[in-house]
Amino acid sequence: MPRRSNKPFETKIGATPQSSGSAGTPETAQVHEDGNSPPPAHVDATPSPPPPNRIAGSTHETISGERRVKGYPVTRDELWELGAGGALTTICFSVAGTYINRSYDIQRELELTQGLPQDTIIRWKTKGEGDWYFGLTALVLGAILFAAGGAKIYSIIRSTSHPKA
Repeated sequence: MPRRSNKPFETKIGATPQSSGSAGTPETAQVHEDGNSPPPAHVDATPSPPPPNRIAGSTHETISGERRVKGYPVTRDELWELGAGGALTTICFSVAGTYINRSYDIQRELELTQGLPQDTIIRWKTKGEGDWYFGLTALVLGAILFAAGGAKIYSIIRSTSHPKA
């Protein structure tokens, strides 16, 4: 149950219901709750509402007709496209790193190992080169997907108009 205070509350003299956005502010007068100075019959004597409770976290306040943050409408298809593109980009970069690292591991092991037959060395060198080229291809594909996602976001930003503040 909210506490009652002994503070006077405001009333609006000659106040008429106003829609949001209408101009003008009515005069205010102080009327005490003790009843010693009752308001005239034409005054709306309802107390002003208590201030809203503050919730810990964001300090963003929604003000009717005003936006402090620009919003960008995104369709469901665009969300799926951006999400799938981001996932594929991550997979491509991961595969690229794995295969490029593996190619260097093969090269290092071949340099440090003595006495292997020539056909084994050729086979592992070929595998190491194949891993390096596959990793490079995955890296380029990941970069292309990354650029495509950025281009999609840029197109969403460019196609959205915001009113000038």
